[in-house]
Amino acid sequence: MLAQQHTLSQPFDDSMLFLNSVGKEYPIRLASDTDDDMLRTLKQIYAFDHIFTSERLGLYKANADGKFFSAIINHYGVRPEEIIHIGDGRLEVIGASKAGIITCWLNRDNKMWSHDVKPDYEVNSLIEAAGILGIDIDSE
Repeated sequence: MLAQQHTLSQPFDDSMLFLNSVGKEYPIRLASDTDDDMLRTLKQIYAFDHIFTSERLGLYKANADGKFFSAIINHYGVRPEEIIHIGDGRLEVIGASKAGIITCWLNRDNKMWSHDVKPDYEVNSLIEAAGILGIDIDSE
């Protein structure tokens, strides 16, 4: 039932603008703490370069040791600082940071950051995140 409910989730309004604009310049990977079945509809809205799930990796983004993100780094054979992780979960930002990845906290609700490990960037929308990557998105 949880998997079925998850498939009904709709992307935020700025998601497709971000994916279609940034995706022209950079490969976009999806990293999710879910089982593959829970991503059915999300996989259909955009052709992600690769999809990493907790089910496939046997790891979780929220693990503070960063092993989920280390698996992504190892998959591509790149330096961690060549990757930026944009995430809305505080623990996933910490996990990515522990792995050496550049982090961007998507803080849609204007919450205060309360952890010692801080994100490299903080944005309120994916449009703002695109700007960090040097891509100007006209959202109108």
